[in-house]
Amino acid sequence: MKVFSSPYDSLPEALRTRLEAKLPPHVLSALRDKPKYHDSPAELFRMSGRLLRAGFDECERRLVLETWFKSYYRRITDREIERAVTRVTDSYIPAGPKWPEPDARRIAKLTAYAAGSLDTFRALSVPHPEAMATGAIIDRLFAPMDLLCLASSLPTAVTDTRDAFRGREHAHQFIVPNPMSASTGLTSEGRVSRRCLANTGPLTYQVVEFDQGALEEQAKIHLHLAGMAKLRLVVFSGNKSLHGWYDVRSMGPEVVMRFRRYVAALGADKATFNPCQLVRTPNARRDNGAIQTALFVSPHGN
Repeated sequence: MKVFSSPYDSLPEALRTRLEAKLPPHVLSALRDKPKYHDSPAELFRMSGRLLRAGFDECERRLVLETWFKSYYRRITDREIERAVTRVTDSYIPAGPKWPEPDARRIAKLTAYAAGSLDTFRALSVPHPEAMATGAIIDRLFAPMDLLCLASSLPTAVTDTRDAFRGREHAHQFIVPNPMSASTGLTSEGRVSRRCLANTGPLTYQVVEFDQGALEEQAKIHLHLAGMAKLRLVVFSGNKSLHGWYDVRSMGPEVVMRFRRYVAALGADKATFNPCQLVRTPNARRDNGAIQTALFVSPHGN
């Protein structure tokens, strides 16, 4: 009887030591076993994400995946490995972080004593942001060569070039607030998708949304947060919330995480911590007919 010899044992000892210290037993068990038959896309992306969450860099993830798939029934190409390694980088949110609960006392103190109002946004903005074309605002947020993801409804997201949407941006009530890295990507289940973490590019904007409190109170919080991160855009949802777009390109991952924890404690919706989350497109019309009005557009541009 032929005994299966795991390629895992050929990994450098130092790397195996780190893997065994950082990965849960069921993940280590998977690495020591053969990858699932005919399930290479899902397995590659799933394991790459697990390794990224555990703190392994691109070179380490590449080596682990290449070694693991030596026992696969067919040869895995370099391109397949590269896609699995790079397309989770900078666009992956660690699974299940424990976010702070809203701190009612802190929120009350901030909204009572912080300076500013909706009129402050208007005073600091470029003139008449509410009258700007949706495309003009998008051009201030993204580069001409960026791939964008827009949607007229939640199930109909499309990723395409900036020019492909030109003149029709206002017809899409939703937008992903980060450039995309490819027109499609694979979900963690191996399904091709036009909007997922695998085809979302580097984190560029962190959108912060508050569903609670009067709009004037939300404005105070956003103006307070503007002292922590560069505020590029504020959009009224057309219902009950203000969406602030904060430029986080110059902030490292740990600083972004602290920022998210802070806004979570102020009652922010944690769904927008997902880099491929759809948010309200500025000056587009939502499905109930309301305009998602831009209240502030930064005069400093992209």
